[in-house]
Amino acid sequence: MIAILKKELRSMFLSPLAYVVIGGFTFLSAFSFLSSTLASMTSDVTSFFSSLVLWIIIIVAILSMKIFSDEKKSKTDQLLLTSPVSLTQIVLGKFLASYIVYLISMAITFIYMLIVVIFGQLEWGIVFANYLGLFLLGAAVVSIGVFVSSLTESALVSALLTLIILFLSYLASSFAYVIVSFTTGLPEIIVSGISSFIGVLAIFDKYNTFASGMLDFTAIVYYLSITAIFLFLTVRVFEKRRWS
Repeated sequence: MIAILKKELRSMFLSPLAYVVIGGFTFLSAFSFLSSTLASMTSDVTSFFSSLVLWIIIIVAILSMKIFSDEKKSKTDQLLLTSPVSLTQIVLGKFLASYIVYLISMAITFIYMLIVVIFGQLEWGIVFANYLGLFLLGAAVVSIGVFVSSLTESALVSALLTLIILFLSYLASSFAYVIVSFTTGLPEIIVSGISSFIGVLAIFDKYNTFASGMLDFTAIVYYLSITAIFLFLTVRVFEKRRWS
């Protein structure tokens, strides 16, 4: 797994991909910081962290689009399928490479926290909770991107599908409100079931508790579960291809 991780990181940083993702996110997060926290000269960073969610959708779609797509397009995935390294190690190595680039992008935003300290007292508990939430959210959405990349040989298709899936998940709570309003005549158990199902798909909603400065054990387990499920599904995709 370590060899795969090193290979993927080397590939990312020898190409423009990692720099585009890190540089792009730094620019977008700086814009959010300037237009929210710095513009109001406040030490409240809640709105800043909440604004990062949309940018995360964009960078994860770009970051994960070539993880497996390029391997399939160039047919080098056959080498991976026949290598002595287990499929689980391959998937984990590639996932961790993307996740590390994501974490670097998040870490750069800590500079803004140091700037806020100049203006006033920063609530470090809220900052810690938000970063924990972003790290967990990132693991979940990157795993989704990795899974999508394993399904197609087109990096562009992978990026678009990931973008659509994550954006729909971002809007899931709004969909739930609309759908429930159209099911008022149905039994309560059905309406509740539909609402709960859509709630499970609303990955980004679980971040709200972290954004307010609270640690939610349920949300932590949820994000770790989503990450594990999509990594498992990715392994299954390649297991099926190996034996087909």
